[in-house]
Amino acid sequence: MSKKEKKHKSKPILVAVDLTKFSKAALVFANKLASETGRELIVLHVIHDPANAPGFYSAKKGSGHLQPMEKVAEEMMNEFLEKIHQGSKEMLPIKKARRILVRGLPENQIMNVAEKQDVGMIVMGSHGRSGLSKILLGSKADHAVKHSLVPVIIVKHKTVKEMIRKEEE
Repeated sequence: MSKKEKKHKSKPILVAVDLTKFSKAALVFANKLASETGRELIVLHVIHDPANAPGFYSAKKGSGHLQPMEKVAEEMMNEFLEKIHQGSKEMLPIKKARRILVRGLPENQIMNVAEKQDVGMIVMGSHGRSGLSKILLGSKADHAVKHSLVPVIIVKHKTVKEMIRKEEE
């Protein structure tokens, strides 16, 4: 194996999460891959910041106080990761994962973070949209596949459910 191949294989794995069951599947897969290969895992959440609503604030449940969007998103991401960590024996090393939270358009920010962090691959979940909904809503996974300079793995929710079921048997 050449030095270049070794260097590429030791680069971090970036998993982009949108806090849905689809990104949970991607996170479970990426965590398992990182654990098996000894690579660092970077968990990225992009705070979608549409140009017409920058600086939007949200109230925390029950507090009545307004908080910056970043603070609310950080709390949601931490709750998402903790819930996965508690609910799956495969996720034990997740606490070691580096967490990155950025604001912007997910399609652009995933590529920006991948380049800045010099990752070896990107892992994303797929909502499985097709037809008109894909055209209207776009596909972040499709964008990553087309524009990434590193390999992109798209994980489907059902694939990971099947993988976990087989390990439990």
